[in-house]
Amino acid sequence: MPHPDQPLKAMQAWVETWVIGQNLCPFARPSVEKGGLCLRLSSGADAETRLLELMQLIRDMNNRPEKESALLILPQLTDFDVFLDELALAEALLEAENLSDYWQLASFHPDYLFEGEAVDDASHYTNRAPYPAWHLLREAVMSQATAGIQDPLAIPERNMRRMRTLGVDKIRQILAELQVRPKP
Repeated sequence: MPHPDQPLKAMQAWVETWVIGQNLCPFARPSVEKGGLCLRLSSGADAETRLLELMQLIRDMNNRPEKESALLILPQLTDFDVFLDELALAEALLEAENLSDYWQLASFHPDYLFEGEAVDDASHYTNRAPYPAWHLLREAVMSQATAGIQDPLAIPERNMRRMRTLGVDKIRQILAELQVRPKP
């Protein structure tokens, strides 16, 4: 496992320079600028422990209303299929605990692939990050943030078009310049 500072620093840089810099999430900048993003590194060696860490993060976030979202960084989940399996478990846990009305999960992974897209399609970079992570978002904050945006459901498609316009080579160049570890 990498030194604990490495994933935290890489993900912070990725959020600030890639997500915000490319405007992939129009509500990220205001949240990050006011200190609303929490980054936490998972030390869980198994799925059960990582799910417990997610629940602890939710409890911590409930006690810190100024924090609008959190990235639970999961460097152990290098296999994308295992990552997706655990993401499904995490989403089912939120549902079972009646938390899905309050919290939602987004996901990022260095090997992120959208089903139905070619493996080398640039669109995958909308959800590729230096490390695997679950992004825990307050539902109320998301509702408020999207209220002022015309057609917020079109954001993912807009981002995919943006990535395709940039192209994989340009994306890799940008990420290399930002010293964010891109997938080769």
